[in-house]
This record gives sequence, structure tokens and C-alpha cells, in this order.
Amino acid sequence: TLLAAARRRQPDQIALMHLGRVDAALHGTRTMLGDAADAVDSGRASGQDGALLAARVRATAFRCAELVLDAAAHALGPAPLAFDDVHAARVADLHLYLRQHHAERDDAALGRRILERADAGAAAW
Repeated sequence: TLLAAARRRQPDQIALMHLGRVDAALHGTRTMLGDAADAVDSGRASGQDGALLAARVRATAFRCAELVLDAAAHALGPAPLAFDDVHAARVADLHLYLRQHHAERDDAALGRRILERADAGAAAW
């Protein structure tokens, strides 16, 4: 919806900023998902390494989805939510899905994994 809106009329600098932020976030998340899939396929994502990777991927995908929702809301305003049933349904579904994420608790669990890994002498990053 954001890209379609930018293509319909000449976007200003703010619209381009939102489009760029969304693209960068989606690209980064897509790249991370591909890297994670490669790690799983090659057997490098098992045990604690796999749990750490899964936590990182979930956190990254969550942040990306929130950024996309926020950027779309700021760039598009309320019109698509009021007059575009498909867009409004997608936004509502994504909000509902994201509320199932434990956000700060999942971030704290990720932090705990990183600390435990460091305490065990393994590379944290």
C-alpha cells in the first residue's frame, strides 16, 4: 500500500523516507531469514545455537513488522484504514498477530541467552 501510494503521486521527502525505512527493514529481515534457513539446512542451528538464532530472528521480524506498520500509518494517514478494506484487514490481522509476541519478555530472554553464552566462554555476537 505504501509503495502504491508513492507511485500514484509524486512522493515528498517524508514519503520517500518512510519508503526507504520500510525497504531497509524488509531487506534486512529477509536477509536474516535466508541466513537462518541456510544455518538450519547446514546443521549449524541446533541446540542452544538454534534457540539463540530463533530468538534473534523472532525479535528482528517483530521489530520489522512494527516499523512497517508505523511507517505506513505515518505516511498514509487514516484514509486506507477507513476506505481500503483489504489494507485495513491486513493491518488489523498483523496487529493481532504481533500482540501474541511477548516483546520485552522475549527481548529479556534473548539477553539472558546472550549472557549465558558469554559466561560459558562462547562468542556472544
